[in-house]
Amino acid sequence: RLPTRQILAGQVSPTDGDAELWEEQLRYLFDYAQAFDTTVGVGAPNPHFDSRESDDIVRAISALKILDPAVGSGAFPMGVLHKLTLALSRLDPNNKRWEQLQKERALQRAADAFDTKDRQRRDEELKEISRIFENYSGNFGRKLYLIQNSIFGLDIQSIACQIAKLRFFISLAIEQELHATTDNLGIKPLPNLETRFIASNTLIGLESERTLTSSKAKALETKLGENREQHFHATTRSQKRACKRADRTLRRELAKELKAVGMPPDDAEKIAAWDPYDQNASADWFDPEWMFGVTDGFDVVIGNPPYVRQEKIKALKPTLKDQYDCYTGTADLYIYFYERGFQLLREDGILAYISSNKYFRATYGKKLRDFLARQSTMSQLIDFGAGRVFAASVDTSIITASKTRTEGNHLYALNWEPGPSIDELGTIFRTHGFTMPQNALTAEGWRLASPRVLNLLEKLRSAGTPLGEYVKGRFYMGIKTGLNEAFVVDKETWDKLIAEHPILR
Repeated sequence: RLPTRQILAGQVSPTDGDAELWEEQLRYLFDYAQAFDTTVGVGAPNPHFDSRESDDIVRAISALKILDPAVGSGAFPMGVLHKLTLALSRLDPNNKRWEQLQKERALQRAADAFDTKDRQRRDEELKEISRIFENYSGNFGRKLYLIQNSIFGLDIQSIACQIAKLRFFISLAIEQELHATTDNLGIKPLPNLETRFIASNTLIGLESERTLTSSKAKALETKLGENREQHFHATTRSQKRACKRADRTLRRELAKELKAVGMPPDDAEKIAAWDPYDQNASADWFDPEWMFGVTDGFDVVIGNPPYVRQEKIKALKPTLKDQYDCYTGTADLYIYFYERGFQLLREDGILAYISSNKYFRATYGKKLRDFLARQSTMSQLIDFGAGRVFAASVDTSIITASKTRTEGNHLYALNWEPGPSIDELGTIFRTHGFTMPQNALTAEGWRLASPRVLNLLEKLRSAGTPLGEYVKGRFYMGIKTGLNEAFVVDKETWDKLIAEHPILR
């Protein structure tokens, strides 16, 4: 299940109460390959969703907060953008629902943040929303407000964020329609994405408690968020510069107030010093409230955590040890992204990661296995084993899990067998996957198997003496190395060795 589809399935209920049919309808909603009637309008009979269901799903989509904590070039957020745009185009083909929701959001921002005397700014925002949907009848308005309100990305490398932003610029640019009789051929300046894709260290949070605040601090934080929303849509150099100056002033005032209410000076100074508009800098910390204005957690955390060997993060280990229950001295970096992902989720939010599968069985993954088994409800788990189905140099796995604990949960699992194209994954997952109890995934190690196979393995264990007991714990590893260069060769070397030694053919 797509994480967004899983979230919607939990938030919106079908009119007829048929949960199984509802799941199938939502699957079709996000499936490019499925035919879908997009000619119906608001209030018209819909072969898949009635008017109430369509209203509720569109509203739920508008409220989503989705984060990629290691965004790279932006592939996962871009996939999310395309899927949500597809769903909106099918549910709301004329954009009437989506436009109305953006106006409701603008009015709420006005009520919460704008000076009541500043009616001109509020009215101009509402007019701009109307102009966008009048001039661009297709996906431009859908994508623009999904990017503004729902999609966020982080990466420790500033160049990665620049590439991700470029992809989103292109995605918006191709939706623009030329109007020969209007200024600039009707092309609208693209939004400013500095506050949507930011360079920072996802794994390191602030030390202080979030409760350290005051009414003045809250007011300043609200003004800061309002100013960044204005910058998102700013179209002239003077407007952008004014927003940046205001941002700097507000951050300084906020830091001063936070110090006054007891926040550690180091944390307050970090907030004051972080400049989202400095595209060459990378913050050595991350906080979703101060950087994105997200206070209640994200609905979805999705991504591909970086695979960095533990030998290369020695300087970071003392900090990781202080901040993560899953810390183990020999753990590679991706381990901590799992726990951090759950920290950033709201209750019942969904985590969807593709990463190395080494944590399934490695000693350094024991704490993470225990963490996931006890504090999440897993819905999907795929082990690709040693099959190189992606351009990765590590054995791969995919997990989808929610931030909640359901007793007696069963998940849907798959052991990928090498051979088929990865394009067939969806079909193979549905036809060759199996359900298994989550409690079979223990801290000692994960093995994906059907209940029948698990029962057989248990009988074998109970019928003999485990090797560990037989040798009284005296296991020896023999030769152990992480020097991949000595064992992994390129194709040219491989072919040469084969040619020199015919016995290997």
